[in-house]
Amino acid sequence: MPRFQACLGALALVASFAVSQTADAQRVSAEAAPFRVAAEEGGPGALLEALDGVLRRRPELAGTPETAANLARDAAVAVRFLRGANLPVYRAIIDRIVAAAPPANRDAVARAVTAAVGQTASVDPRTQTRLPPGTVVEGPQERLVVANAEAERERASRLGFDAGGFRIFPTVDAAVVYDDNVYATKRGKRGDIVGVAALALVGENRGSSHSAVVQGHVDVSRYRQYNRENALDFWFSAEGTYDLGPSTSLFGGVLGKRDHEDRDSPDAVNGIEPTIYWEQRAYAGIAHRSGAWRFRFGSTYRHLDFDDADSLAGRINNSDRSRSHLETGFRVGYVFSPSFQLFGQLAHDLRNYDGYRDDNGFRRNSQGFVTGMGARFTVSPKLDGEVFAGFMYQNYRDSRFSTVGTPALQGSVRWRPVAGTLVVGWFDRSIEETTSFGSPAYVLSSVGARLEQDITRDLALTLRAGYARSDFQDSGRRDHDYDASVGLKYGINENYYVGADYRFQARRSNLGAAEYDRSQVFLRVGAQY
Repeated sequence: MPRFQACLGALALVASFAVSQTADAQRVSAEAAPFRVAAEEGGPGALLEALDGVLRRRPELAGTPETAANLARDAAVAVRFLRGANLPVYRAIIDRIVAAAPPANRDAVARAVTAAVGQTASVDPRTQTRLPPGTVVEGPQERLVVANAEAERERASRLGFDAGGFRIFPTVDAAVVYDDNVYATKRGKRGDIVGVAALALVGENRGSSHSAVVQGHVDVSRYRQYNRENALDFWFSAEGTYDLGPSTSLFGGVLGKRDHEDRDSPDAVNGIEPTIYWEQRAYAGIAHRSGAWRFRFGSTYRHLDFDDADSLAGRINNSDRSRSHLETGFRVGYVFSPSFQLFGQLAHDLRNYDGYRDDNGFRRNSQGFVTGMGARFTVSPKLDGEVFAGFMYQNYRDSRFSTVGTPALQGSVRWRPVAGTLVVGWFDRSIEETTSFGSPAYVLSSVGARLEQDITRDLALTLRAGYARSDFQDSGRRDHDYDASVGLKYGINENYYVGADYRFQARRSNLGAAEYDRSQVFLRVGAQY
């Protein structure tokens, strides 16, 4: 328990610091508070109405690039309090402010507003879309959005097509990869050249009381020499929200997926071909607001089904790894100010395997919980984040397995020091399933950071570094994983981009056979229509 108390103590320090900075944040951004209240209480329509009201009362805020960028940033920050497809809201914020700008300054205002909104949108996990002019969009869509001047915004509006109430965005991405350690082994490394192609369709629909996003993705990998590593992966998802009233909304989604297990997975079975697995996931819940209080209840069901794989010694039975997860929990929050919210949450975690025992005779079913407190904070318009600290517990059916009880940690911080620069840091701690002999699970602790820098209007640099430690319970195995990458992307126009990346991975472990070093070089090209 001392470690748990230390975690809560650290959270209290962060909370007190964020509260002490609230007044400063409000002084820096006087217009931010009504936007956030409107977003939380009334959804996207109320947020845009609040922006229209500000522009009517203070039209001078759209008069210069500096004041317009500040106004756009305040409105865009509030979008993160919404749920569902947020890209249309970001675009609407840009369009409204640019339309209110004096004609003589409109192009300059458009560039400044687009850059300001883009910095916020780039760290929104529901869009992961970079909006600065001419830069490459990050995230599952991997598309270019150009919206700096009126002519460019008109071209950007032609991206996608309408179908059945949805705006559909098709994307095509391709890469040639050199991998110097295809099998992620310590000795006898084997290199190969891989061709990768990814096709995607993303559909967005938003109404006054609902939002929806549907996605379909297909990824194909082809190896020049080691063609048993060839893979065909695909997945489909649909998610959305529906407002029952001004203070209550329903949310939910489904996902179906066929994927393969990476060779660097700690549970890789070392077959002569990758292990294929199927995933089905569904979640649903309800969110309610009452004054400064926030309530959220939901449940997520996930099932993993692993196919058998061939090996030099015969067929590997992977059915003993197939399992289901059911998580049900609630979260209660209190908004002290638009810049600080404190919350507490409790979730029950049920894990059941399809088989009664695995191939080694262990019963791996378990149940447990995760509980703790967290905070969402905005120190200034350039710095915000969320942290959570608590305790997680998992009790296993097999008496030979120890119960796992350990601190739970999670958090992320986003910093935008200057225009065109984004720094994101994160940390996480969780209990992960394993079928390694004699171990019920491993505790995964990870930390990392990403820097995104616009070098020119069309050229963007991305640097990333991460570290993860896997502590296998009961077995004594401990893995240390290191990951670093650097990438450049050049936006040719609103439809096409090219890029190059280098990635280095390494694992150090007290289980010698698990260690490896790996370098990969990527040459990419992509298109959005």
